[in-house]
Amino acid sequence: MGGQYAADLMGSAETAPVVVVGSGAAGMMAACVASQHRPTVLVTDRGLGTSNSAVAQGGLQLPSDDPQSLESFRRDIERSGGDQVDRARLDVFVREVRPTIELLQSWGLVLDRAEDGSLVRHRGGGMSEPRIVTAGGRIGAALMKVLRSRLAASGVRTLLHHRVVDVRPRDEGFLIEFDDSTALRAGSVVLAVGGGAHERAHDTHEPTSNPANRNTGLYPVLRRLGVAETDVDLYQYQPYGIVHRTLGVTGKCVPESVVELGAAVVDAHGERVAEAGADRRQLTAAMFRALDSGRGEKTPAGVDACRLTLGSVDRDELAERYHGLARSLDGALLPTGDVNVVPVLHYQLGGFRVRPDGSTTVPGLFLAGEMTGGLHGRNRLMGNGITEAVVSGRLAGTSAAHFG
Repeated sequence: MGGQYAADLMGSAETAPVVVVGSGAAGMMAACVASQHRPTVLVTDRGLGTSNSAVAQGGLQLPSDDPQSLESFRRDIERSGGDQVDRARLDVFVREVRPTIELLQSWGLVLDRAEDGSLVRHRGGGMSEPRIVTAGGRIGAALMKVLRSRLAASGVRTLLHHRVVDVRPRDEGFLIEFDDSTALRAGSVVLAVGGGAHERAHDTHEPTSNPANRNTGLYPVLRRLGVAETDVDLYQYQPYGIVHRTLGVTGKCVPESVVELGAAVVDAHGERVAEAGADRRQLTAAMFRALDSGRGEKTPAGVDACRLTLGSVDRDELAERYHGLARSLDGALLPTGDVNVVPVLHYQLGGFRVRPDGSTTVPGLFLAGEMTGGLHGRNRLMGNGITEAVVSGRLAGTSAAHFG
């Protein structure tokens, strides 16, 4: 959005029908779909698309159109997440994944395909069938490129480098206040500001895969408005946090689907730490048990770690499957070709309660993405974070556009 538009809009107290706060995958998706129905403004405290979504490497979970595949998808999430899974959200999520990804493909997302034209699908921990689809071996960069292009084509106005400090119901809408003492009125609001894993890591002095951010800045506002939370102490670790030989834990990770190529996690004695195919919760719990019982190996950087047996994986296949992984492994590979790994804080599982359409108990206020809780229960399957972002963003954006 040009500066003059922003000044006019704020100075005249004009109301934007829909305002989306956050420019990760959830926020950009919400803005794109909302703009199909009503004029929409997207606000972000950084540059457009500067978020964890841009570096997502796991892929999207995409079941086939076979009803049995959809049911397997549902069962895998229920089995992995346990009793804490919000069944109402899960039902809608499973139903809406394929339409959401098909919409993204219609906007230009090109997913990896085999020579026969079929989608290439990978299996991650806790999955009963291969469901992970990628774009160039990853997903974040390609997805965000498509969303940025769609955002530009859809006429969404953008306010960049504007930090929201308060959202208050006002006159059958909302008053959105910025840190420079200016404000914007909105008919309905979608908040998609991300999760609190980085803040959690800062508080607990644990390593994290999340770059520094201020995602939780609006959480106190939501609490003041009475939006309930669920499972606030549930966070997830990515098990394959890379340990650099001299720098220690880098925050970069090896994709978990590497187990498809035969890699395993072993302790200092070469004993397998967990069964192949274990989900994140099972695997990280087993790794922490091994490390706590003294079965880790001391790295040159002084970190007690497990070992991921990449030395047993064909190097050409590894490079072809995971573009850019070599850069992440630079300085971390051991003489055997293996790499030391530790679990790193990765994702906020709990969050604010929302209905399946993203609505809250505050009329006209919708939430999307990692800041919401309940979908994954006690464990998120690989790929379901970025999948939840685009699905919940689409649902919340649509709901906000039709509010009132």
